[in-house]
Amino acid sequence: MDHGAQYRCIATFGSTAEAEVVRGLLESEGILVALLDAQVASLGLGPAVAQVQVLVPARDVPMALDLIGQPAEAQADQEATLAGLALPSTL
Repeated sequence: MDHGAQYRCIATFGSTAEAEVVRGLLESEGILVALLDAQVASLGLGPAVAQVQVLVPARDVPMALDLIGQPAEAQADQEATLAGLALPSTL
């Protein structure tokens, strides 16, 4: 596993459950996935406060977007926001 890989946000959800479904789909295809802010979302404060971001290694973004049916253009803003995010090796 390459924990030093640059990760990109490919989708954002208002609940951990929705993000976990996408995580399962992507992992079943061999794509590493990290969920950002899942603990905050699990507090039930609502989508205005807690958004769960689905992150994948930059090299897997095209395949991941294809699998979840998202056009690459729709993710440009999210990707720009998280540009250069490296996940810690504790994942």
